[in-house]
Amino acid sequence: MRQLRGLFASGVTVITTRHADGLRGITVSAFSALSLDPPLVLICLAKEAEAHEVIAASGVFGVNILSDDQEFLSERFAARAPLV
Repeated sequence: MRQLRGLFASGVTVITTRHADGLRGITVSAFSALSLDPPLVLICLAKEAEAHEVIAASGVFGVNILSDDQEFLSERFAARAPLV
């Protein structure tokens, strides 16, 4: 976790989770590592966002830290189209 925190200055992440229909993801720039022991992170989503409901229902999510050359992924997951 410490190594990952060093790589993430103020970039963009894609948060992914499982849904009854498959996998879902959303671009999130409000991400912060809170603790190393235990490992805790903070993501900020609007309660009105579909992703909030899906993550709350599944109880799990993954954090994907994007590099500069993955801008296309941040744009894809920022779209309002259904994601797989």
